[in-house]
Amino acid sequence: MLQALSIKSLILIAFVFSIANLSAINETDRSLVARFTFKDGEVNSYPLGFTAKTVGVSLIQDRFGNNNSAFYLHGNPGSYINIGTSNKLKPTNGTVAVWFKIDNEVFSGRGAAFNPIILTKSRAGDDFFEGYSILYDVASRKLGIAATFSELNQVSIRSADTVKLGKWYHLVITYDDDFLCLYINGILENKMPKNFTSRFLEGDSVMLGNSANYKNERYFNGTIDDFEIYNRVLSPEEIVQLYNAPNPNKFAIYKEIIIYTLTAICAILVIIWLVVLNYRKLIERKRAQIDISNRLLELETKSVRTQMNPHFIFNSLNTLNRFILEADLANAEIYLSKFSKLLRKLMESSAADKISLEEEIEILKGYIEIEKLRFSDSFEFEVQCFVNKAEDISIPFMLVQPFVENAIWHGLIPKKENRFLNISFLPLDENRITCIVNDNGVGREEAAKHKDPLKKKSLAIDFIKQRLELITKAKNIACYFTMTDKKDAELRSLGTKVEIIIPILR
Repeated sequence: MLQALSIKSLILIAFVFSIANLSAINETDRSLVARFTFKDGEVNSYPLGFTAKTVGVSLIQDRFGNNNSAFYLHGNPGSYINIGTSNKLKPTNGTVAVWFKIDNEVFSGRGAAFNPIILTKSRAGDDFFEGYSILYDVASRKLGIAATFSELNQVSIRSADTVKLGKWYHLVITYDDDFLCLYINGILENKMPKNFTSRFLEGDSVMLGNSANYKNERYFNGTIDDFEIYNRVLSPEEIVQLYNAPNPNKFAIYKEIIIYTLTAICAILVIIWLVVLNYRKLIERKRAQIDISNRLLELETKSVRTQMNPHFIFNSLNTLNRFILEADLANAEIYLSKFSKLLRKLMESSAADKISLEEEIEILKGYIEIEKLRFSDSFEFEVQCFVNKAEDISIPFMLVQPFVENAIWHGLIPKKENRFLNISFLPLDENRITCIVNDNGVGREEAAKHKDPLKKKSLAIDFIKQRLELITKAKNIACYFTMTDKKDAELRSLGTKVEIIIPILR
């Protein structure tokens, strides 16, 4: 009883310190979607952890004079910041705030004469496409914002005064179904009726410093700092608070003291918890091991996905280029169509940790058809599925493709004629299925003669092995693969057979 009371008392103390910490550094607004401070080159946002992609930018001083705390964009196609494509970055009702300084007007590019500071699209097309945007109009030398639904539904606002180059500005957009508002340096510049619900192009990025538009391709030369997005319309008072936000380095020492104090208290609580509830900790440790295995499995899955894309896309584009140079437009058109379909399926599937067996087979077929066309239809293939309700069965993403690639490149292509590849999916038990990749190629021994002896073993196959080992440990299901060299009575190669035991994910 006393032990439980002591633990509760310590937890209460930690809670009080946490409240004090939150009060000292201001309670986080739950409507805050993303805050990018760019301090020391940090590209992860708070609180949801979106990661921005910076290209061709330089770290410089921010408006307070803090070193390495803002990004400088150089005003060319290779200098921009891609905040990301998440729908959370594009709320239907919201607030977008940014600090910036324009150093020079940029006249390079094409189309409408503006320099984009922030832009994301509402729809595909080259005109009337701004979901929300902050622009510098070169002709009038004024700032502007816009929100567009269609050619007939667009709202824009221009600043009253011209911009002074080399001066810091804090600009805020707020928008909902009724109004679009422009605030500059904490003051409401204008408020225009909107009368439509904002929409945004699915998969489009929120861009800083680049219009990402072919017809109206423009750039930004200057400094960007403290970019924020909220999923509600902030009040004028809240916008003034954003504008008057103090230098964050001023409170750095106090924050460190609070963090160290809380860390020490938490460490004490952990030690007491281990002593009093040791048997529970043993169970938690086992769960933690499983969680770690699952996390590692997810990381390996993502790693394997990245293995195919650059390599495959590079070869595919080379093949397409060859068709065009040889004036083989018919095959070029077929190849481009198959390539684009496969690429779309890969992109659609890459966000999930698993994929249906039916979709995996479709991706495999698409990949093999492209490889077959690349090698002038020099081999035949067959994909068979003997598993019922393949559309309802989920398996790990991209387990089979690396073996199929090896079979084609190192087994079938070196062979002179009669090349054939068979892929079969068969039920094994309630938790697993079997995939057999069977080719009648030259075999692994002959293929090894044509390989560079210094070339590393396929990373993709190694990743597959590690993933299957992790699945075996995490789910207590034996998952593995075997590779068999097929030979006739005279020990001549008849090809290679790969058998993969694949887990069914639920």
